[in-house]
Amino acid sequence: MINANLNQRVRFGSRIRKNAGSQPTVCAQPTVVGSQPTVRAQPTRILANAATVVGPPPRWGFTLIELLVVIAIIIVLVGLVIVAVPKALDPANEAATRTDIAQLSAALQAFETKFQVSYVPSRIILCKFYANYINAATGQPWTPFHQDSIDYLTRLFPRITTPGGVWGTTGIDWNGDGQMQDPLMGPNGIAVNGANPTPFVGFALEGEQCLVFFLGGIPQANPDGTYTATGFSTNPTNPAQPGGQRNPPFFEFKSQRLKHWTPPGQSAGWDGTAPGFPSYLDGFGQTPYAYFSSYQTSEGQSNGYNRYVNYSNPYLRLWPAQTNCGPVTTDCQALPFAKGKPTDLNNLGVFPYAQSMGSAGGPVYLNPRTFQIISAGKDQYFGQSTVICTYPGGPPGSLYWSGLPLWSPISAPSVYPPGELGGGDDIANFHDRLLGVPTQ
Repeated sequence: MINANLNQRVRFGSRIRKNAGSQPTVCAQPTVVGSQPTVRAQPTRILANAATVVGPPPRWGFTLIELLVVIAIIIVLVGLVIVAVPKALDPANEAATRTDIAQLSAALQAFETKFQVSYVPSRIILCKFYANYINAATGQPWTPFHQDSIDYLTRLFPRITTPGGVWGTTGIDWNGDGQMQDPLMGPNGIAVNGANPTPFVGFALEGEQCLVFFLGGIPQANPDGTYTATGFSTNPTNPAQPGGQRNPPFFEFKSQRLKHWTPPGQSAGWDGTAPGFPSYLDGFGQTPYAYFSSYQTSEGQSNGYNRYVNYSNPYLRLWPAQTNCGPVTTDCQALPFAKGKPTDLNNLGVFPYAQSMGSAGGPVYLNPRTFQIISAGKDQYFGQSTVICTYPGGPPGSLYWSGLPLWSPISAPSVYPPGELGGGDDIANFHDRLLGVPTQ
């Protein structure tokens, strides 16, 4: 009787499944406790030849909803990274720019010490042949600008004018391109004092190019459009002689940031700046540093900025005659400023900063006896600063005119209101904050 009940409990209390060989497989076995047999469950076993598996089948993929959730999370994370990375780079770029400006300032002072000069010019004319500085009809330099350029170069390299020397014979290859000829300065030449352009030859360097030329020496063009600063040769009669012993650059220029600067929107044939001479992009990597010299010629002289304000940049299109300041230019005319402002249409360029008007009526500049180095900052546009429309020897009717209020560390926010393009995020060697941030 017990056996019969046991068989019955086994038959109805166990799960029986047939395998491929039609033999029953018992997944639970009876156990007798006292006088009552019970059935204790055993772990499910998957037989090698089983047709089916007890329990739900395993999943090997994702559902559509799960995939959409994962994609959405990835998109959110990418968006956060895109926003965060530039914000993280901005302080780094600003710090790199401030470091550059400090080191460039030290390099300029080292240059002045080595060559025993009181300033490094922010405009100069370089001719490969000395004769091209001279008006053959008069036997004199074409303009005071030409004379000043000769005087400064011979102060640095006294033996280049040695009778029979290379400057008067085979030439000095100032831009290192191997082409021993002086090209026309731009399509038309230089306009002086508002007159029609004169087709001078050679190279007229702006401030951003002078900064690189004097501190870096002879440029070497690279296949990728960048340049390498090679210093000046120790050959006293030819500072541009290739190879040999050299005086190294005064500043460690990074080649990937040494590029020839042409402002946007120039027509074909207008290079913007002298060809073959690079400018140095700031820490943000888009716009060159602006450089302005005070041209201090004596201990008591100061505020000598804009010395050649009446000489046009021959590589830029001139605006219509008699418009605002007419031919008046700046040492950094090719650099972009205050995009969208009305004066931008007249290509006035970037001027050095003045903080007040002196007793004689002229502007009093920041760093009146040294120089100004300025970065356009993150937005890539300079503030125009203090525009001057009068100059020594200019027309009698010419007057001082300022494109913006005079800038000072206290008036910074009123000159460059927050959110205004150009100027407010500029970085300079005369202020320890952005130029739109006042001194507290």
